Formats: sequence, C-alpha cells, structure tokens
Amino acid sequence: MPARRAIRGRILKVHAPEWEPLLNLAPDHVVDFMWMGSVLLADGTRIQVYKHYWTRDYLHLADDGRAFVFVPKTRYEEVNPPWLLMRVLRKELDPEGISTLERRYVGRPSLGRNGLSPRVSFRVPPELHKAAWARADKEGKSLSELAREAFNRYMDS
Repeated sequence: MPARRAIRGRILKVHAPEWEPLLNLAPDHVVDFMWMGSVLLADGTRIQVYKHYWTRDYLHLADDGRAFVFVPKTRYEEVNPPWLLMRVLRKELDPEGISTLERRYVGRPSLGRNGLSPRVSFRVPPELHKAAWARADKEGKSLSELAREAFNRYMDS
C-alpha cells in the first residue's frame, strides 16, 4: 500500500447500488450492510460506501479491492482492507492476518470501564498543532495518545 495521504472526494449521484467491492472483500457479511452511495476521488478512483446495520460504521471500498476511511470534511485515506472490515465489525483480527500498514489515526477502543471514555476537546495555535503532529509522528503515536500522555503528566504534577 502506498504512503498514507488524504485524497479529496465528492459524492456522486448514483441510484443503483453496487455490491461487487463488498462481495469481493466480505461475501459472508453482505447482508449486514446497507449501500449508502458512491464517491469519486480526485485521483479518479470510484469508491462504494457501505454502512453496517448494527455498528453504524462505514466501509469505503474501491472496485480494485482497496479500502478507505473518511477524513473530515471531504477527504479519504487508504487503509488495510481486512483491518477496516474487522474495525467496522468490531472484531479482533488475527495479528498475523493484518498488515503492518494499519492506520494509526482512526480511533481506539474505549479507555474506561463499561465502554465509557469521555472526550476532552480544546483549541491550540496552528504552530503548536503542527509541532504536536510532528512529535507524534516522530514517536510513532497518534495525536490523541500524545495529548493524553501530556494531560496525564500535567494532572500528576
């Protein structure tokens, strides 16, 4: 898989569902998904959008077998297809069945008991944001992991 980069995309007006990408990736789970539409990426890739009926999470699949996650507001980033499927199904994937190219920035399981994990959100100046992303990438962490560590250190002082 190529280096991660977000690609701009736009929703297409298509009225007939296209199931082939989902049938190719997860034939046993097709009945668990709703087709939501099509998106055309800036590089010409056409992806189909499927929503899982129970988890309400989305699969964005290209005809050639690639998978994408939505990066707000109008961008898509390529990820490992089996990893994304297991994430949408909320199942664990056999560690030997997943590529080392899995996405770090999609999210994580709850940090608290009983699925509770309150969010903390705040604004920072652009230069701090850029420096934080650089530090997170250097340390191989997500920006959220870096922020949690800093917040914990501050609260423990």
